[in-house]
Amino acid sequence: YWLITLGLLIASMICSSASLKESSIEYRDKKFLYSFEAQVNAHHEKVLDKLHNFEQWDRLNDNISRSEVLETLPGNKIKRLLTLTQCIFTFCFNLKFVEVVTLSKNKLEMNIVAGEGNFSAGRAIWETVSQGTHKTLIRVNATLSPDFWIPPVVGPLVLEKVFLKQIKKTIETIEMLAKSRKD
Repeated sequence: YWLITLGLLIASMICSSASLKESSIEYRDKKFLYSFEAQVNAHHEKVLDKLHNFEQWDRLNDNISRSEVLETLPGNKIKRLLTLTQCIFTFCFNLKFVEVVTLSKNKLEMNIVAGEGNFSAGRAIWETVSQGTHKTLIRVNATLSPDFWIPPVVGPLVLEKVFLKQIKKTIETIEMLAKSRKD
């Protein structure tokens, strides 16, 4: 009996886990180019609710130390501050993103505001696609030009590892929150 229960528990964990289908990151010409595609096992509308709730993006990942709407702009846009706190080995740093976000039904377009954060330029497009009743595909394509020095060779490799870990953690949390009966 316990073996059947354990088998069912493991099967449900496998079936209910968000998955990173594709991901890539590269550092070229002093900018990061990254993309990922993930499947989240949650209803599309609930995933959208989590992604459009900018004041609570800090719930999506422990490394997001602050997420705040600074200003509502015309044309379905907001200006938003997002601060990430990241530690690599014993060195910790804050990354500050100030972005103008354009909202539409299944897409968020985020453009860095130069001179107001740690990046001189950047753009990210988050798209969501319903894949049936309880599955949502999330696609992200982005470029970021840091306003800080990245150590050659080692810097991009370490940041790539951190990026993949954080993306996986974020999509798993989006799934968990979207499936939650709370809020």
